[in-house]
Amino acid sequence: MTDIQKIGTPLRDAAVDPRPGDFMAPVNAGKPGPGGDPHGPNVRSYEMGSRQYEAAVARIRAERAEGKA
Repeated sequence: MTDIQKIGTPLRDAAVDPRPGDFMAPVNAGKPGPGGDPHGPNVRSYEMGSRQYEAAVARIRAERAEGKA
C-alpha cells in the first residue's frame, strides 16, 4: 500500500464560503436562502473576463514579478 502525502492547502470557493478581501468575489455569494445558492442563477461573477478583471490580473502578475506581492 502506498502512503498518500497531502501537499498544499485546501481550496476554498468564494461562491460557497465568501470572505472579506476575496478578489472579485461573486455577487450574492453567501446570502442565506435560495438567493445565495452558489449553483443558482443569483450568484454571478460579473467581472470575470471584463477589462477591469484583466487589468487587475495584469497588475497582480507585474507586482509578483517585481517581488512586491
